Amino acid sequence: MDLTSAGAVSAGTASLAVSGGASFSGTSLTFADAGGVFSVGGQATLTASGGGSIQISSAGTANFGSIAVSTTGDAVVYEDSDTTLAGSSSVDNWTMISSGVITDNGASVAVAGAFTLQGTSISIGDLASESLSVAGDLQLTATGGGNISIGGAAAVNFDALTFTTTGSVSITEDSATVLKASSSAGSLSLTSAGALTDGTGSAASLTVTGNAAFTAASISLGDNAGDSIAVSGNAHFTGLSGDVNLSSAGGMNFGSLTLTGT
Repeated sequence: MDLTSAGAVSAGTASLAVSGGASFSGTSLTFADAGGVFSVGGQATLTASGGGSIQISSAGTANFGSIAVSTTGDAVVYEDSDTTLAGSSSVDNWTMISSGVITDNGASVAVAGAFTLQGTSISIGDLASESLSVAGDLQLTATGGGNISIGGAAAVNFDALTFTTTGSVSITEDSATVLKASSSAGSLSLTSAGALTDGTGSAASLTVTGNAAFTAASISLGDNAGDSIAVSGNAHFTGLSGDVNLSSAGGMNFGSLTLTGT
């Protein structure tokens, strides 16, 4: 199914069910905002022209086989089941809230602003054919103790990072990595191809209830008075080519500490 409008596309209270793939285009897109059902068995491709918004509301029921969005405006999408990112997505700011797991399948995602993901678990960028580029903050939340896995095979880059889960977190970035605001995890593996920092001029906090491994070209953390890093287990810091600097300006607490450098 392909639907193209010269104006806005809004479903209101109407329900729409497509067994296969579907493409929707308009100056803005709004579905499931008044209790309706929006269901696409295959891939849902949503395009808003002229910087229009894309809104799939939590007020109704929305389910897709997979999803891609395109707009120079903002997108807010709620899905009432597992979420699969597929195809090519390009958006200014994107909030993706899933009632299930969030994964990708060969997806290329470019976000000019902030990308917020929330699901029972998150796994993005496990294939070399995939890519994730976020010019703003990458904000990750896994509910119910779910795991978070970003990168490792795909090209992954973002401006700053926050994550929240009581489960495990494994994140690999192909450039410098900046921790921001408040993050927490049950265990952590954080790998950066560039420098790992917690920014300058603003406080960042990190709490890990288990072990944490930090690997980067260089590491500089805790340089602001409000910064804090608390690792209940072993904190292992590896500087691949530069120094490891854990500053006394911030609060540092580890169950045990391992430092590895060149």
